Amino acid sequence: LEAACVYCRIGWLHLYNPMKPQGAYELDLSRREERIVLKTITTLSTHEPGENFMEVNFRWERNMDPMPGFELTVPWMTEEGLPHKGLFYVYYYAGEGKGKKGCKPAIRLRKSMLHLVLIDEEEIVNELDRDKHDRQVTLVGESHLKANLSMWYGYLAYNEEEYKKLKSAKDTITTASDKKKGKK
Repeated sequence: LEAACVYCRIGWLHLYNPMKPQGAYELDLSRREERIVLKTITTLSTHEPGENFMEVNFRWERNMDPMPGFELTVPWMTEEGLPHKGLFYVYYYAGEGKGKKGCKPAIRLRKSMLHLVLIDEEEIVNELDRDKHDRQVTLVGESHLKANLSMWYGYLAYNEEEYKKLKSAKDTITTASDKKKGKK
């Protein structure tokens, strides 16, 4: 209960670490920050192999029973299909860092998700490199983000205006490409 108070007061995006998502979550979909955390977890569950989405349930209100037989479906992976109210509970299992149950982290995706929270990729240091003062850090999160802009603007960090610009630019590129190939 005390941890929930801290998350509520400080904010999920100040405390959540997508590099270490394993754990239990109860997220209120009427709150923007909690929707973003859910989006990161659902995105990780579709990109990371293994049995990682466990103990999933959804209820419309706290005083209601969970929906029987609830399963996360494809519409939930879109901004339009994700409800704007309700409580979502999930235990995200990441294999305890040991690859258990076939789980394997998508490091580039996780590092790109750091752009949503209060952690800079430069701050993440391998345990073996902690004492090295001349270490070189390879940053991969931003390049992954740029290579997957439609996932970002269309879902994770939903921005309708940017998503429309991105789709328009892709349509223009596709049209130009088709003209070069002699298609109409």
